[in-house]
Amino acid sequence: MSRNYDNWSETDPDQSQFSRLAFPLLLFLTFASTGAASAFFLFAGGFLLTGVLVALVAPFLGFLAWRRYRDLQAGYAWVCNDMIACQERLDGLARRDQASQQLIESVTELLPLWNKLLNGGRETMEQAVTDLSGKFETICDQLSVATGEGTRGTDTVLGEVTRSAEHTFRQLLASLEAGGSRDQQTFERVEALSANTAQLDSFAAEVRQIAEQINLLALNAAIEAARAGEAGRGFAVVASEVRSLAARSSEAGDRISEVVGRVSHQIGETVALVQSNIAYSDASRRQLQGAIDDTLTDISTKVDGLAEANYSLMRSGVSVQDDIRDVIIQLQFQDHFSQILSHVTGSVDDVYSLARNQNTEAAGNVENTVKRLADQLRSRTTTAFERESLAGGTPGRPCQAAASSELTFF
Repeated sequence: MSRNYDNWSETDPDQSQFSRLAFPLLLFLTFASTGAASAFFLFAGGFLLTGVLVALVAPFLGFLAWRRYRDLQAGYAWVCNDMIACQERLDGLARRDQASQQLIESVTELLPLWNKLLNGGRETMEQAVTDLSGKFETICDQLSVATGEGTRGTDTVLGEVTRSAEHTFRQLLASLEAGGSRDQQTFERVEALSANTAQLDSFAAEVRQIAEQINLLALNAAIEAARAGEAGRGFAVVASEVRSLAARSSEAGDRISEVVGRVSHQIGETVALVQSNIAYSDASRRQLQGAIDDTLTDISTKVDGLAEANYSLMRSGVSVQDDIRDVIIQLQFQDHFSQILSHVTGSVDDVYSLARNQNTEAAGNVENTVKRLADQLRSRTTTAFERESLAGGTPGRPCQAAASSELTFF
């Protein structure tokens, strides 16, 4: 239909221009020629005035006919344009109606899928939240055990380790002190031995002195025997033997003195070494005792720090337990959310039923239909979040509504 209207309209500029020029000119020429012919015949018949009037009126009538034709053509073009616009509106309405029908068919196909997805998502969320709540409860129980018995056991173990280390170090210090006492006793024994070697040296000197005196006496006896002559010969032999023994005693005393000197030198070196070792042992013992005291102090400080850290960990564990309990409580939002999804699913079912059973009356009363669907959705509401949302207010978060609800879900 629009194509016919388009053919009536001025779609061809050349053809329209020709129509506007040729037809009025032809009409004017027709009237002019008719007037001229009539005037000629009137002139020929002797009707001069009438012929003049006809000759003047005929072109004027042609001009009026041309004006009338132009007005009719303009009105015809306006009517054609108006009919084209109406046809375009009708085509647009038809296309929109067809699109609406396609949309309804598409929605009818999609609504069951949406319903299936919503139900599947709700069931998955409920299962996941239930599992998550169970895991949180298990973690909370494990934290309770760890921050309770574990902390007390750690304090006991740390105390036992500190006491054991202190006892071991004290035993080590006692052993070092006992070793120092033994070194001191050894030093005293070596000093006593050095004193005895000095006495031996004096004894050897005394033996040499006695040998010299015996030698002098033997010499005097030999002199006296020589004076006595034959009568003192036996006494001279005795004096010679005595002088020989004195010489041997002097030699033995010298050897004894030499041995005693070497022994005294070695004992002196031993005494000096023992003194040095005792001094080094005392210094080492004092240094080790200071290190042990510092170590014990450091261990005590670190144990106190560990105990404080352990206590802080226990406080953190208790805080985490409280947070997990709060999380478990906040997880109750899934019940509210599940209710909301159930209500939305019910509303989707209503729209699906309406789309399947659509008729002309329902299509013509869309506003009342939508209002009825909204009222049905409001009638299903059970949570504050839904009531606030559907009432047109500013709703809070669903989990906040769950926290402030008077219902208990677990």
